[in-house]
Amino acid sequence: MSAKAALAELTRGIRADLARCQALQPLLVEQQRLLARTDAEALQPLGEQIGDALAALEVSAGRRGEILVGLGLNADAGGFERLLTKLPPALAAELRSLWRELEAALVRCQALNERNGELLASHRTALDDLLGTTTNPYDQLR
Repeated sequence: MSAKAALAELTRGIRADLARCQALQPLLVEQQRLLARTDAEALQPLGEQIGDALAALEVSAGRRGEILVGLGLNADAGGFERLLTKLPPALAAELRSLWRELEAALVRCQALNERNGELLASHRTALDDLLGTTTNPYDQLR
């Protein structure tokens, strides 16, 4: 793949991931609402949608790493930064801006996802208390 084609694919991938994150955020907000209502029936299909979106983001991140390696760079943030230093200033600025938008969107999604995990854990603990059971495998070792 030519460097130009690799750069175009990298840019498309970042834009696609940004759109995925923007679509994922309302799903995570809805998941939080359903967790607060303990609506298990509605949570199942929503959880599958969220899982699919997260899997797509993971595949895309892997592809970005492959592209960077194909360009002779490390498959990490340092490799991406090094790529930016080799690009014309206008293109580097555009790509850096897209990347920052994606990073911010990922941080928002991660915060929502962590909050939802906390809610789920508190529900599980409350259910265990009511049933007199435990879901903590370490409790069984005592």
